[in-house]
Amino acid sequence: MNKATSWLAVASLSFSAFIFNTTELAPVGLLTAISADFNMDSAHTGYMITIYAWTVALLSLPLTILTAKIERKRLLIALFAVFIASHLLIGLAQSFEVLIAGRLGVACAHAIFWSITVPLAVRLAPEGSKSKAIGALVAGGSVAMVLGVPIGTAIGQAFGWRVTFFIIAAIALLAALAIIKLLPALPCHNAGSFKSLPILFRRANVVWVYVLIAVIVTGDFTAYAYIGPFLEAKGYERSVVAWLLLVGGGAGLIGSYLYGLWGDRFAKLTLIVPLGALIAALALLELSAVSLYAVFFLNFAWGIFVVMIFMSLQSRILAAAKDAADVANSIYSGIFNIGIGGGAYVGSIVSLAYGVKFVGYAGALIVSCGLALCAAYLIHTSERRKKARF
Repeated sequence: MNKATSWLAVASLSFSAFIFNTTELAPVGLLTAISADFNMDSAHTGYMITIYAWTVALLSLPLTILTAKIERKRLLIALFAVFIASHLLIGLAQSFEVLIAGRLGVACAHAIFWSITVPLAVRLAPEGSKSKAIGALVAGGSVAMVLGVPIGTAIGQAFGWRVTFFIIAAIALLAALAIIKLLPALPCHNAGSFKSLPILFRRANVVWVYVLIAVIVTGDFTAYAYIGPFLEAKGYERSVVAWLLLVGGGAGLIGSYLYGLWGDRFAKLTLIVPLGALIAALALLELSAVSLYAVFFLNFAWGIFVVMIFMSLQSRILAAAKDAADVANSIYSGIFNIGIGGGAYVGSIVSLAYGVKFVGYAGALIVSCGLALCAAYLIHTSERRKKARF
């Protein structure tokens, strides 16, 4: 493949990432509408986020290993077939249980997709462009928050939430056609197996990233999963939620750019500083709600720093597990989704017990534990390197 063809192939994966992240996060902006349709409250409807995320977490590793020998282009096409069919089921659902069944189908496709695409993007990218390839996938996911989720929310508010999922299915068909056209045959390469697990979990730098991502994502989604109900409780119109998601997603693109600029040179700072900033953003969520401008600024900062954190940890896991990239990434994806589901669940508990206004404080407390863990590990490894020199 020449350089232009390689980047077109990476772009098709980035577009696919846009589709998968759009559908994963679409319920965030549609919780109120879905709740009304099924005569449920938003706190209980929010369980659809938890169920989806925990299904991905549970199935990422076994499904990745079961499909390890399947040629990657063929596997991606099969994933999109399941994805599209599941969205049609969601759009036609006449009960919350059927909706959940459709979401489970999407979750199965998601579980494999995010396990294999980051290593694939690195393989497809031109020589020396690994960070840019990862950045392209992250950018695709960020664009989902910039365009996909806000537009999906706006469409759902204007025409009904079901229309949002039908449109996602149609766009997914376009993504599948792009995969068919642009990707070469991709035999499985360094996917790993069940035998890789003991090796991976003996590596302290791998385990550290896994624990850290679980804690940080749980804290982040404790607040993010309930940003819609939070703002509506503060008296803001539903349309404001769509604009806030737009601002946060756009900021994510900036975060992706900044990490690409500084990540290699300042590996520690581009993790520690964004962590501290995320804690501040979550802690100030309730106070910022008194002003629309303050809410927009806070969400802008939130979007920048959370993407920098996730890119830093994703890069670290790929560097630490090159010999079993798909398996390592499937565990990373699974744990990430444990965090999403855990955050949505914690946010639900906090909302029901104390009120939705406390979700920011709860999220900040959880992420603070991640910052403490991060600092302790980095100090420990720094001390070990100093001793090794002498």
